[in-house]
Amino acid sequence: MHKISTSASYVQNRDLLDAEAGKRAVLSSICEQDPAARQVWALLETPQTVATLSRRLEDEDVADITASLTKLIREELIQISPDS
Repeated sequence: MHKISTSASYVQNRDLLDAEAGKRAVLSSICEQDPAARQVWALLETPQTVATLSRRLEDEDVADITASLTKLIREELIQISPDS
């Protein structure tokens, strides 16, 4: 299980997504089923912390944002930013 750190910044794992076609299907499935994950994914083009995501997605509950991050990191679609 992947624990989301509130102090780390997360970013899209584009290298893996580009290398593995199956990951694109997984991403599409997650984003179709979870609108919060779709919004989180879009914002993770640049590194974001849970706090910055929460401010930018003020209509979303922090628990929903964390759940979305967990889904995405479990599939290795996002990673902790190297700048963290």
